[in-house]
Amino acid sequence: MTPKIKITAVGKVFAAAAVLAALTAAPTLADRQISGAVTTIALEDGSEVILHPDSTWSYKNATLAPDDNGEVYIPLKTNVLWLRSDYTYTFVKSQPPKSNRPKSYPPIEAVGTATVPDVDIATKTARNQAYGKAAAGMEKYIMSKDKKAKDYLLACIKDEVKENELEQAYNQVKGGKSGKDILWKADAKVSIPGYRVQRIIECLDTQLAPSEEEAAAKAAEAATKKKK
Repeated sequence: MTPKIKITAVGKVFAAAAVLAALTAAPTLADRQISGAVTTIALEDGSEVILHPDSTWSYKNATLAPDDNGEVYIPLKTNVLWLRSDYTYTFVKSQPPKSNRPKSYPPIEAVGTATVPDVDIATKTARNQAYGKAAAGMEKYIMSKDKKAKDYLLACIKDEVKENELEQAYNQVKGGKSGKDILWKADAKVSIPGYRVQRIIECLDTQLAPSEEEAAAKAAEAATKKKK
């Protein structure tokens, strides 16, 4: 459904064409168009979605249909208004395909092991393995086709779960070709409860959302193509 839209800001109602252009030109242009004022989006059924300057939203007489995760997507002309379940909003290029993201995430555990002559390399390798396996366990939650999505996911995991939170152990063992070389065996375990998995996924979605600069650049590029 493409809603009929009007924007109300500081007691003024903007023309429908100008409003639609402001909303569809780029994900963040609507906010800049109204200069931080409260924005009201009127839908065809008489519902009103109110967008606040702090990127939160509320509603009046709304009959919104959330998806399985409590998210609401309102399609516009060239992009989509995403009303998140935590009552924050943003504009995205398109509604993501239906996902298997659960309402509550299961915990993730992953273990890494390395045996090499150098203790520092052993511990670092074990940690990287643990982080990598944890990321692999969460890849099914990636909804974007962005080539860097997996890199962002790993970065979000490392930001959420610091190295000093990992269970780590190392000890000397004999090995190598002769079986008598002194090596270092290191183990690292990452344990992430469900609520922290959710924070990691939220971090990932934030990283994949277009920045104001990217949105403005794309809007300018689209405007230039239109003139031609």
